[in-house]
Amino acid sequence: MSQSTGSTQTSIIIPEAESGKRIAFRKSHQLDEYNSEIRYAELVSIAGERFSTPLDWDCQIREGAPMITSVDGADISALTGDILLNTLNLTEEKTLYAIVEHSESNGTCGITPLIFDAGENRGNSREYVVGSIVHYGTPQDQGAEIGECFECTTAGISAAECPAANYWWSPDIGETVEDGTVIWTKRRPGYFWGQLEKKTSTASALRWGNSSGNYLSPVLSWDVCGAWFIALHITELSTSNGVKIFFWAL
Repeated sequence: MSQSTGSTQTSIIIPEAESGKRIAFRKSHQLDEYNSEIRYAELVSIAGERFSTPLDWDCQIREGAPMITSVDGADISALTGDILLNTLNLTEEKTLYAIVEHSESNGTCGITPLIFDAGENRGNSREYVVGSIVHYGTPQDQGAEIGECFECTTAGISAAECPAANYWWSPDIGETVEDGTVIWTKRRPGYFWGQLEKKTSTASALRWGNSSGNYLSPVLSWDVCGAWFIALHITELSTSNGVKIFFWAL
């Protein structure tokens, strides 16, 4: 802690122990001719953190050819295509961000983040019933990293030792792997856990490039603390509009 004092101001700066980021408390007052306080103010300033280089992190993109021109289906259990191929894996990130490009200058797009869970970590010599959901390894391992999990489709007891990593990598989505007497079917992106608030992206006058189209919208954000996989559901889309969505978490 450091402290500096002047004739009209006292300030205290407190650095955070590990990161060195600072929280500053500043107390100031103005004196009259009799050295009596006539005004008193307090200011609390909490240091923030800026983004890293734009899109220089785990950014997912939902796009068509070249833009998506139709809404996603309302039946969550029947979703297919790029919405499931472009899930975002979260670890300690707390906020989801999305930038939308629109083909129309007056375009709008309603986006609903869907939360999926990859289940528990697979265990050795454990009994599993049909419908059990597990992932291989930690969130940084292959199974969770690319948004895959495994559903028990034949009940049994898992092997005494976990099969090697490439055993889990090899099958395609929908194919099976044997683990002891258990048969797992590889799924993506996991089982549906819930949804976040739908937010609407509205095209602005700014665009990416000199030609028409690719109109940008203000950044959308959601609190995703505690989520595992995120998929963005295009719930609403204005007439004749197409969109491309860039999304990431910090």
